[in-house]
Amino acid sequence: VYLFGDSYVSCHSTSSWPYYVYTQGYRFLCDGLPGGYSFHSWEYMKSALSVHKPKYMIWCLGMNDGSDKLGVNLDWKFYAEKVMDVCEKNNINLIFATIPSVPTRDNSGKNKFIRSSGYRYVDFDKAVSDGKGNWKMGLLAQDGVHPTEAGAKVMADAFINEFAEIKEQNEQD
Repeated sequence: VYLFGDSYVSCHSTSSWPYYVYTQGYRFLCDGLPGGYSFHSWEYMKSALSVHKPKYMIWCLGMNDGSDKLGVNLDWKFYAEKVMDVCEKNNINLIFATIPSVPTRDNSGKNKFIRSSGYRYVDFDKAVSDGKGNWKMGLLAQDGVHPTEAGAKVMADAFINEFAEIKEQNEQD
């Protein structure tokens, strides 16, 4: 399992959901680049795929690619479509993740694209908010962008529930 994302994706921070997945014993390659854009993870993904082709790839990017003021952010969409193509060509099961909107960033266009793409996805947006940037009480950190520890735990639960195969994977996948 390969997991690509931004600051929401870290195995070492208690305010990031992969931390709680990892501490439960589930293993995966994790590229969580704080401040990362889809372009950055695209470049790392290409390098990782030159070494090994995973069974599953989880694509959790979009928060830093820009707001969806006039529809889906085109830079984000460009890389999402490239990832879709690479996964299809390499027989990799691609799983997207919705991106919760926050007071300063509207991700509704990206989430609409993900939900209508036909690809499987983990609905982090639904797990922590009403889909309009209004997070459930206590789940959004004071910075207005990142989850709290409680929010990260809710996201980890959503991930494990919506990607139950993680329970079956081992370090070779």
